[in-house]
Amino acid sequence: MVNPLLILPLLNSSLAAGPFCWHQDPHSQPQRVTLDYRQCRAAITDLKISARQALRTPLTFGRSSDVGFEVPKTWDHGKCHVTIDMTRSDVMETTTFATILEQAIDINLACVSKPPFLGGEVSVGDHHLIKLSIHGDGTGML
Repeated sequence: MVNPLLILPLLNSSLAAGPFCWHQDPHSQPQRVTLDYRQCRAAITDLKISARQALRTPLTFGRSSDVGFEVPKTWDHGKCHVTIDMTRSDVMETTTFATILEQAIDINLACVSKPPFLGGEVSVGDHHLIKLSIHGDGTGML
């Protein structure tokens, strides 16, 4: 008999939503910028460096100045931009930078290292109120 506690992480991971990868808009619309995996990895590293001391500390993210980390905030490297924002201006969410970094790495692997190389976004946090995106010039948070 299998211990049900051993399969619980498998069940939880299968329910987790992956990143949404962007596709090119019709030619009549503004076109998304093709991204370079190494530039995006460098932008993610910049995010990690700025969060180093609070990597595993739970922080409240929000758009007001009285939260632990005020957003929107973007880390740039070359033509790649990593942006943290909220789904709405009136909400707050608590998570760690470690969780955000894991999700940023997932977006880079799923949406930048594979065609069409345009980036993507994912919702972060227990209530999915933090929006994390990897995008090119002028195409973030559409």
